[in-house]
Amino acid sequence: MIWQEFRAHNICFALRSVACFTFAWVGRRAGTPAARRLAIGGSTAACLGALVAADEITKRLRVDSSESTTATMPYPPSWRPEVVRRFKAFYALSQYMATLGCLMCTNLAYPFIIALPIQLASLLMTLVRKGLLSAAGYHLLYAGSLCLPYCVAALHAVKYGSRDVVVLLATASALLFARRQGASKYALWGPTFALRALWGDRLLHQW
Repeated sequence: MIWQEFRAHNICFALRSVACFTFAWVGRRAGTPAARRLAIGGSTAACLGALVAADEITKRLRVDSSESTTATMPYPPSWRPEVVRRFKAFYALSQYMATLGCLMCTNLAYPFIIALPIQLASLLMTLVRKGLLSAAGYHLLYAGSLCLPYCVAALHAVKYGSRDVVVLLATASALLFARRQGASKYALWGPTFALRALWGDRLLHQW
């Protein structure tokens, strides 16, 4: 179940989380408008870099062009097609949420809680490969870990009155819908990254 491509993607997105945390921490620590702009610009660059790097990894390491590290994961034969579709839809939405969460720079927990499911997936795949975990167990645990960033965003909203979770869900849903209509990945993310870098925090809760 574990491909070289998947391992490389894990490293790429782990580094994205570390970079985005670092930029957000510096911006928050300094507490100046210039530092805040640096945090947003740096996080935007890190997310764009991860996107480009992931595509290059796929180009170099993918063995079968009909497979992907998420879409071809095995599901239990007993699961109904609509259940499988719901899991895949949740996975797809969470991928968009992960990138957007790293762009936020409003909660230092976001980058690391986003990295957890990505890293956990490798462990779960290893357990499945060794016969210690079923395919159903993998998907249930992985989906459960993907719920954690949503919980963190909801708690952030309740505690600080932040609009992060609303902006995240609305933007992720719009991007996913456009992607399913055939829009290019870079045609979607390019303007999103540009708006984040230029618009700053006008739509977001200020810390």
